[in-house]
Amino acid sequence: MEINEGRMSINSERLKKAARHWTSLLEGYNNMAKIPLDYFNKEENGIISKEKIIVNEKDYMKLKKLSEKYKINITDIIEFIYGLILQEYTFERDVMFGSTMNIIPVRIETEEKEIFIDALKKFILQKNSSKEFLTYMLSEIEKNSPLDNKLINTIFVSGNVDMYAKDMIDDLMRLKKYEFAVDMVAGEGTLVIRTKYMPYKYSKDTAKRVLSMFEKVISQIVENEYIEMNKIRFVPEEEELKIFEKFNMSCQKRPPDMTFMDGFYEQVKKTPNNIAIKDDKVSMTYKELDIITERLAGYLNSIGIKREDTVASILPRNIGVIIAVIGIMKSGASVFPIDISNPTLRMTYLLEDSDAKLILTSKKLVKKIPNMDKKLLFIENESIFNTDLPITEDVYPDNCAYRISTSGSTGRPKCISIEHRSLMNMCMYAIDYINANEKDICGVYLSFSFDAAIKQILPYLLCGASVDIIPQSARENEYTVNEYCEKKKITILAVPTIFAKRFIKNCDNKYLRVLQSGGDKLKGYKKRNYKIYNEYGPAEFTVIATSFYVDKEYDKIPIGKPIYNTYAYIFDMNGNICPIGVPGELCLSGIQISRGYMHKDELTKEKFVENPFAFDKYTKYMYRTGDLAKWLKDGNIDCIGRMDSQVKIKGIRVEIYEIENTINNIPEIKSSVCVARVDEKGETYLKAFYVSDEEVDPKRVKEYLQISLPPYMVPDYIMQIEKIPVTPIGKVNKKKLPKKNIPI
Repeated sequence: MEINEGRMSINSERLKKAARHWTSLLEGYNNMAKIPLDYFNKEENGIISKEKIIVNEKDYMKLKKLSEKYKINITDIIEFIYGLILQEYTFERDVMFGSTMNIIPVRIETEEKEIFIDALKKFILQKNSSKEFLTYMLSEIEKNSPLDNKLINTIFVSGNVDMYAKDMIDDLMRLKKYEFAVDMVAGEGTLVIRTKYMPYKYSKDTAKRVLSMFEKVISQIVENEYIEMNKIRFVPEEEELKIFEKFNMSCQKRPPDMTFMDGFYEQVKKTPNNIAIKDDKVSMTYKELDIITERLAGYLNSIGIKREDTVASILPRNIGVIIAVIGIMKSGASVFPIDISNPTLRMTYLLEDSDAKLILTSKKLVKKIPNMDKKLLFIENESIFNTDLPITEDVYPDNCAYRISTSGSTGRPKCISIEHRSLMNMCMYAIDYINANEKDICGVYLSFSFDAAIKQILPYLLCGASVDIIPQSARENEYTVNEYCEKKKITILAVPTIFAKRFIKNCDNKYLRVLQSGGDKLKGYKKRNYKIYNEYGPAEFTVIATSFYVDKEYDKIPIGKPIYNTYAYIFDMNGNICPIGVPGELCLSGIQISRGYMHKDELTKEKFVENPFAFDKYTKYMYRTGDLAKWLKDGNIDCIGRMDSQVKIKGIRVEIYEIENTINNIPEIKSSVCVARVDEKGETYLKAFYVSDEEVDPKRVKEYLQISLPPYMVPDYIMQIEKIPVTPIGKVNKKKLPKKNIPI
């Protein structure tokens, strides 16, 4: 009895010691490390696919020498490299995965300038310290982690196990639902590394790419075991060449060395009697538009408006807005359109931040204009348009054409300046890629505070088409917009993504030939008479940077390929180019880059940085978008979400976009939004909303999230709503989401 009690006491101490070890190893860890999925809605079939590489003999011999030099097992080196590959895929320096058939958690945490061999030794010390506690059950370890059963998502099986054990890996993957695994065999003359994966979740390309990354890293560390972690590259040379030459150079065109007015004057000569602009009441030909904007420009110069001055335009929703835009640009000034729906406080800030020298407005709106020390000019003033005054200011391609404010999603709005050559590049592409011509009529749905409205007006005045401003009364919903488009025979329409989803579902149109969507993730496809395009582009890069023709249903609709004279780079956390399929920060360079943020030099330096791959004056700088994206194998880009969409729940960092993306993977759900709220105790909690064409039980959504995400990432409240509220410029209006919390 005493012996048994003694044994029980020893076992109890071992368990306590083991618990302390694993608790210490897991401390502060909350990342869900895995290879990102390729497919979301394929049916599970239980099949496990395999790919393998045989490391070239020369590198293997060098690896063996490195192993002998430091008395480190080759298995440990390859396992450590897998950890680095996971870091690359997750955009994190701290990852955890399962090791050996017993699924022992191993953690690889590195620092940017840490030496490879030092980091490897640190990892081996950690593994050795865990050997004493291999019998401690994984389920018990998982209970001490906020990730729970999502602590381990992928496994590495140490090499040289017999074939029977290798077959057991397949059974283990099926049992534990591990969707991706790596194993290896190191022989006398060969080193074989294999990936095993569920083909309903991963493509063969992804499996092969992981293996190629092993080869790439091995080739570097055998040449220099002292290489810094941030210097390790994961892109094979041939793939890097593909990214730079095939993906980025396929849309080159001679950069335009002209102003918008140069193009407009040419078009006036070609189609003087075509209808240029119209609204629900009046219309104007190209010749008439040219004359009236010449007079406005001359008048502005006569009252002291000079090149590069800012003239704010705050006007009713009619053709006066377009007259103002062109007239102001002809005067050499930069136009700053401000939608009258903006609150007074925001409008005041915008006028101050943009250095507006003059406000062109209407007498009808004067009461809504902030009471500031700004000169007002009323568009009803007859002397503006009845006097032929000369335009005295010359305008050049590098002059500012327009100023626009960003949405201010990360703080107060920021004013950016776009030059004429940038505007003209965008216009050239906007015309070409949809074959716009003088028979087209473009409907302007968007708010004039939204930079995308520029794209719906100016390009089409360079090809003889008409621009029709959709009145506020017709912008109520997708049906009223569609009715107006049918009535006015509109052929081109651009709308925010949230609106586009409803329009595509509910509206066909016998005249519309192009529907453009942008501003958010597009989901859902229905064959229509019109073509659907998904566009992406920050205001800081002149409205549009990439575009994608949506011709069928996609798991995730890409944002497309770079447009004319635009170069997209996706960087990992070390500032190196990401391999195809690996998420990183999307950066843009080329002729369309803006000048930066007015009066915000530090922010400009942070976001507009030197381009390490610059090759001309237009690519000297690149804009860091703050969006997480990855290259697809065909050269299209998948935009994953905002890198700054982080909140902390009980001290653990949560990426909001991951929750939204997971909800969007449910086939019936068209869109979703997740927000962080604070309860009466000051605790932060998550709340998710989703839109579907049919009734989707919140319990089902919660169950799906519980399968896919760690417990702390599952929202406390989940609710189906009719539609997601948006701001005047088409962004999600989180303030108008339902406040009431309904238990699931």
